[in-house]
Amino acid sequence: MTTPEENEEAISRALSVKTETDYALAEALFENYTNGYYRLHGYRSVPEFLREHFRGKEQDYAGRMHARGFQRLIREFKLAKEIPAFKAAFDQISRSNRRLIAQVITPENASDWIERALTLTYRELEDLITAAPTEAKAETMVTKRLRLYPGQLEVLERALAVAGKLVEADGADPNGPEGPKLELVCLEFISTYGTVDGFKPVTTAECVGCGRFSALKRLPEMDLPDGDGKAIVFECGACRAMLVMKKV
Repeated sequence: MTTPEENEEAISRALSVKTETDYALAEALFENYTNGYYRLHGYRSVPEFLREHFRGKEQDYAGRMHARGFQRLIREFKLAKEIPAFKAAFDQISRSNRRLIAQVITPENASDWIERALTLTYRELEDLITAAPTEAKAETMVTKRLRLYPGQLEVLERALAVAGKLVEADGADPNGPEGPKLELVCLEFISTYGTVDGFKPVTTAECVGCGRFSALKRLPEMDLPDGDGKAIVFECGACRAMLVMKKV
């Protein structure tokens, strides 16, 4: 295991490389994440470390770019540790194609998907994956059909796009299996029904405790006296921290 200083140097060196050599960066970021080195630098998360620690430096742009795709890169690195063939081809596969095959690759089918990722365009590979669902997809995904008028579909797509940007800015995968952007849209819909003391029972915002953009649940029973008014308390759905968000 490297020291925090050695890890910082490894990340800095990997961010400075102009070609797509992501494996070294993924390995260093994984170590930074698992050992909590970002906290030693005064940051709340690895994405914040990447965005702020290299601001104004040579690695500024690369740091901000990888902060947005941090969770995806870590997921791909974990797969590479389990699948030697994927590790060997990691830096040979384009980032876009690597993201696609990470959805379907297994130790059994690795050689086939790696060959396709190296020879097919992004669109060809995407069409192939969409047309050939895997057993994993069949086990984990459920199809739910909605009948929407054109105007309703436009509203839904716009809401999902906005939620996706918020989730991605937090360093998560907006299209991940946990469905965070769909959760944000649904929570916002649910929160429009009813209020407590004029406040929504659920809202979405960046938690000052964990730094994630998550659901904040209103806890009226925990209101705190504050002069002539009171402090309004919320609970973060991600880290369960109690937050004083507003005063009345």
